[in-house]
Order: sequence, then structure tokens, then C-alpha cells
Amino acid sequence: MDSWSPRDSSSSSRVRSTGNRENLILKRLVSAIQEKSCPICLNRVVDRKAAVIKVCMHAYCVNCIRKWSEFKRNCPLCNKEFDSWFSNLRLSTGRFEVERLSNCSGGKNINNRPSFGLDRIERFRSVIQRSRNELLSANRRSRPVPWRRSFGQLRSVPSDIVAERVVQWRASIYSQRLQAIPFPTKNGLVQNILGNNSVKEKMTHRVEPWIQRELRAILGDQYPPVIVQLASSLFISSLEEKLQTSSKGLAFHDKFVEALRPFLCDQTDMFWHELRCFAESSFTMETYDSVVEYKD
Repeated sequence: MDSWSPRDSSSSSRVRSTGNRENLILKRLVSAIQEKSCPICLNRVVDRKAAVIKVCMHAYCVNCIRKWSEFKRNCPLCNKEFDSWFSNLRLSTGRFEVERLSNCSGGKNINNRPSFGLDRIERFRSVIQRSRNELLSANRRSRPVPWRRSFGQLRSVPSDIVAERVVQWRASIYSQRLQAIPFPTKNGLVQNILGNNSVKEKMTHRVEPWIQRELRAILGDQYPPVIVQLASSLFISSLEEKLQTSSKGLAFHDKFVEALRPFLCDQTDMFWHELRCFAESSFTMETYDSVVEYKD
């Protein structure tokens, strides 16, 4: 069984950000995890529990990517090979570690690892492979739209500039009346939200940053903060009622959308559609922005 230890100098090295190179790495780490969710479990990425893959700077919960690395050493999002990641981040003090994975043993099969049962491995493999297939499929289908698609994240552009670029791109989507094409596979939160307070909280954390960004794109910086809570509450209620009634009619749609119309006017229906497409997808905001396809 392959193994590594953060205390083993051959598989982990503690790095202190004291020079220019370390400061640059620290800035990239902040950008990689700030306001991000793990693409595997969809939980918010927390610095001390995060792992940021060195070759591509994609961030995950360290436990999620560690399990994935036991049977595959390719990033689930971009498929780049990796053998190390940044972890044990202490952003407040500027400290982090580089954890290096031991070499894969070609003669050993994952089925022989009793600590991570075969059935769990297969389920985990299925979830990650499905997410990766969706990403690759979406990339093949996508066509250029304004500000497509990285916004400078991979070139160490300051986060405030990246955020402004994204808002301008979102504003152009509304002004051109483009419409997102929903992804066929829904995330697990949607199907398990009925009566589950924990799932509702996760969904709220997922959609509120999206709602805040969309409101900036539609209304500018001076939007009433109450709209964020109103929109997230209405959306979660709509998911619950849809599961209960299986209603898809216009009356069902209007019941929740009309409460937002005094604030968003002629952009209300489009806002609701965009919110639903993102919230029901299996992607984080950053990944969704990169792969979503639009139609006129």
C-alpha cells in the first residue's frame, strides 16, 4: 500500500513564505481557495483542511483528494498528472506545507486495500468520473461568449480585478439576453433537500455568493441586501415544493418568481433561470463559469 507522511522529509517539506517566490505562491493559494467549494464534496474549502494541487492550483478538501489519489494521480477537474499539493495552509501567518506523494506501486491493486472498501472506492470513482466527464463534455460543446473563460485566475491577476471581470461578463449575459443551457446531471443537494436542514444550509452557502454576484451584474453595487436572503429562501422553497408536488406549470413558477419582480423587473425570469442552472449543476462557481454553454 502506498503511503506518505507529513513528517517524512522524503514525502513532505515545510515551507515558510519569506521570499518573493513564497509570497507569490501564497497569493495564488489565497486565490485558489477563497470563496471556493470542493468540486468533489461541494463543501466550502477551509484553508487548514484544503489541498491545492501544485501543477494546476485546483483546490479540494484534503481528505477528498487524498482518497482520489489512492487510485488516480490526475486532477479530477483538468486531468493533469500530479504528485504533490500544498496543504496545512495557515493564511493568517503565511505558512503552508508541500506534501509529496510516494511513487505509485504498479504491482499493487486498489482492490487489495482493506482500509478503503471496494464498494466505497467504486462509488467514489463513479462520482468523480461523472463530474470529470461532464466537464470534458461541456468544454467540447461550449462556444465563445464575452470574457470567456478564465478571467485571469491562472495568471496571478489580482482577485479584485478577476472579480470585476466576471461581473462584467455576467452583465453582458443579461444585456444580450443569452440563456444558459442546463446540465443534464443534477447535484445531490437538489434531490436531498426536502426536510433536511443540513442540506438546506449547504445549498444556501452555495447560492448566496452567486446571487450576490448576479445582483451586482444586474443592479450595480447598491442593491438592497434583503434581496439576497429573499432570493435564496425562495429558491430553496421552490426546490422543496417541486419535490413534493412534481408541479412544473406556470403557476408554480410564478409563485416564487413574482416576489422578486419588484426588484429585478424585466430581468427577473432570466435571473431565476440562471440561478437554477448554476444551483442544480455539480460545479463550483469558477468551474461553472468556464464550461456553461449559452444560446440566444
